[in-house]
Amino acid sequence: MKFTFFSFVMAVIWSGVLFSIIALLQKNARTIRYLSIKMIFAVYIVSIFRFLFPVEFPFTIIVGDRELYAPIYRALCLDTYSIGSWEFSLVHVVVACWLIGSIIHIYRFYRRYRNFWRQALLSDRPDETQKQQLDRVWEQLSSQKQCQKRFSVRYTNLADVPMGFGVRRPIILLPKAEYTDTEMYYILLHECSHFSKRDSLIKIAMEFLCDIFWWNVSAGVVRESMDEMLEIRCDTVVMEKAGYEEKKDYLGTLKSSLYRMKELQDSRKSLTATSLLTADKKKQLSKRFALIADPPKELTGIRKAVSWVAFTIVMGSTLLLSYSFIWQPAYDTPRSEIMTDNTKVIYESTPDNTWLLVDEENCYYITDQFNGSRTEISFKNAQRMIEEGFRVENID
Repeated sequence: MKFTFFSFVMAVIWSGVLFSIIALLQKNARTIRYLSIKMIFAVYIVSIFRFLFPVEFPFTIIVGDRELYAPIYRALCLDTYSIGSWEFSLVHVVVACWLIGSIIHIYRFYRRYRNFWRQALLSDRPDETQKQQLDRVWEQLSSQKQCQKRFSVRYTNLADVPMGFGVRRPIILLPKAEYTDTEMYYILLHECSHFSKRDSLIKIAMEFLCDIFWWNVSAGVVRESMDEMLEIRCDTVVMEKAGYEEKKDYLGTLKSSLYRMKELQDSRKSLTATSLLTADKKKQLSKRFALIADPPKELTGIRKAVSWVAFTIVMGSTLLLSYSFIWQPAYDTPRSEIMTDNTKVIYESTPDNTWLLVDEENCYYITDQFNGSRTEISFKNAQRMIEEGFRVENID
């Protein structure tokens, strides 16, 4: 198992394919209802795993490309430039831009998160009337064993919809408005569900991942899809045992929040907050309504076992397929690099008949099985041959 430039490119390609599959699975409520939310989250895990582990295994088949990939790779990695005594290739410039961009994105996220947290802590505490309402609702949630822990609630102009924020000391932020006890009940229940599932931590991890791979468009797409699935999962948990009237009240709370949101469009919501409603996502909202009214049916017994076995086989086969071959450039060997023996028979230098030698001073030499001669080569060429699979032996 090894990491190479080519295995990284394959990871980007395959993760893009898997992220596109996720987008298709989440396209409508019917698909989510059929597959179940847990299976879709499993696809997320497989996709992110493939993205974060761009390795090449011994069984991986090399698929050579002389037409498209070869000239691109040569321009990026093989052609070198120099500024004074500094020699570099375009891939060094690309990696430098990637690192600088990642640092900038992570720093911006940190500042945005820190500033929002400071402003959230300065938000208004509940007045006496609001405190009495919160006490009634918290007591109701506790008596029904829906939420045993009380969280800090603040009223603020920072948010245009109710939201939960924070990981270690989470707080609930509410737009400055009047709420009925029923609305407050479902708002607090919704945010408590997010806190119990550690959804804020998941969002921070996704944000961090997207900041590192800021250039990958598919990473941003999967972040938005993940936000939607977290809200759908929360709706499902909250309404798991609800009857018709409870669902009606919950949907009414969503609609009330939507009306308030339209009046407060200049919100400064943090990317890592978990909110009751997601702004300007009408299709997502209608999807949530449909899934609340007719939630996914949980399979039981043999049907559940068969469906998960089939799903595991499909995802395992897809993951294995993604590691089974690797696309990389292929070049015709120049005549100057083709070896001959005493009978003038031509041999191509391959990892099977040629290897590298290294001495105590870290100097590299190339040798072969035909005449046993040693020819010193540069460190850069040696590293290139090692990446291509040539073995290295120490000189005794």
